[in-house]
Formats: sequence, structure tokens, C-alpha cells
Amino acid sequence: MPNSGIDQFPSFLQPNVNGPEWITGGSFGIENSYIPDIPHLIIGVILIIMAYNNKQIVKPLWTTKQNI
Repeated sequence: MPNSGIDQFPSFLQPNVNGPEWITGGSFGIENSYIPDIPHLIIGVILIIMAYNNKQIVKPLWTTKQNI
């Protein structure tokens, strides 16, 4: 399958991917589809919840008072 739009590597198997571009990624490859977005979104939300529950969220530098 093409990876990042590069389809020049020789292979014994030549895949023929058919379907809508939003699922297959079109000529760019699977990383250009919406399929990877679902697990990434779920994992990101889980990590944010874990960080919040463990009080590991750090306020941005511009919101903290600095005594200089």
C-alpha cells in the first residue's frame, strides 16, 4: 500500500484498495484517512482525564504570577 504518497517500493504483493477516499486515504495512503483519528482521539481523551485526575495539568506560563 502507498505510505505517505510514496508507491515506489518493489513488492511481491500488489494491493488493490477500493473504496471511499475518506476511508482508504486515496493515493496518499491509510494515514490520510479518518480511520486513525478515532483511536487517537480516544487515547488522547483518556490521557487528558488521567492527567487531570492525578493533578498533573500544568498552568501555562502566562497565567502564573512571577516575582522578579
